Amino acid sequence: MTSLQSPEVSSEDKLLRLPFDQYGRYRMVCEAVDAACAALGRDRLSILDVGGYYEDSDGTPRLPSQQFLGDQELTVLDLPACDLPGYVQGDGTALTYADSSFDLVISCDTLEHIPPDLRDQFVHELARVARYGVLLICPIDDYRTALAEKVLYAYIQSELHAKHDQLREHREYGLPQLPLVRQSFAQAGCAVHDYPSGDLHAWLPMMLAKHYLMRFADSAPELQYGLDELYNRGYALAERREPSYRRLLVAAKQNDNDWLAAVDRTLEPTVMRDSQIQPELWRGLATQLFGLLQVGQDDRREEWRATVMHGHITTFQKIVADQHALIAKLEEQHRQEVADLEQRSRWLEEQVRAAHSQLAAVEQGRVMRILRRFGR
Repeated sequence: MTSLQSPEVSSEDKLLRLPFDQYGRYRMVCEAVDAACAALGRDRLSILDVGGYYEDSDGTPRLPSQQFLGDQELTVLDLPACDLPGYVQGDGTALTYADSSFDLVISCDTLEHIPPDLRDQFVHELARVARYGVLLICPIDDYRTALAEKVLYAYIQSELHAKHDQLREHREYGLPQLPLVRQSFAQAGCAVHDYPSGDLHAWLPMMLAKHYLMRFADSAPELQYGLDELYNRGYALAERREPSYRRLLVAAKQNDNDWLAAVDRTLEPTVMRDSQIQPELWRGLATQLFGLLQVGQDDRREEWRATVMHGHITTFQKIVADQHALIAKLEEQHRQEVADLEQRSRWLEEQVRAAHSQLAAVEQGRVMRILRRFGR
């Protein structure tokens, strides 16, 4: 009898099982790096990834850029303490490296977590330590993005009874504004191209579905992996369109061999313009995701009924307990009243006996006086 074993997961399959938003941003950055590397005629580039530390849902530390850019000479820098190879602890707003220490600097979904008054300094630091340029990708301020994040934040509160720290920070700091980020790069002497990444109309339902599936993270982790793989295989290449959740900014500080144009020739054809959009593709995704969420709604209705019934039972139990307590209190009061009456009765009986004794003594004294009088 042969035993069934799980097939070996290839490195490409491992990438496809990454969270869909993480896969989308790092894959786009990776395509840009490969194009720049080819244009510069280099086998590999020295790259600094600022803000590239990540923790899985179980708290395991990971450096995603190593999975996409492992062929490059890569250093990952971030604030948390971590002993993974290739990682250094540091602050992106005050880098300790000399000017032009790395060929390229990348930063993925980090700028939005920098306080607004330090963002300009952060961008300047990235540009300062880069020889050729910077690839920065992050969510961008837009009323539609703000509304999508507001919906997601409220959903997480109601569904998981939790608060999403990253989204809360987005609201407190405000998302980066594209004109200001471009201006920061321009002041650092960089020419900038930017590209949409992460179709907002796909991002929101995917995030809702993923957070719903977190309810089953311990019992069925394959649900999360499977949903991400479904999206990464079938939709990731079609999500670079407006309205986008984030944008990739490619900033050339030193444009040797016109590497910026080479990156543009690679990325621009992957951007979906209005005439290229396939609505049936996204309707299919929306149907699948909202069907999943509807199942969740059915589950929640049953949970709600159970919660209401539990509340009713708890209320009735409290009423009964209060009634028992009142009865016990009355019984105790009654016992005390009876005890008081019994004590008073005994006291009165003692008084009667004392009066009888006194009366007897009086009678006896009167009789003795009469006898003495006759005895004379």
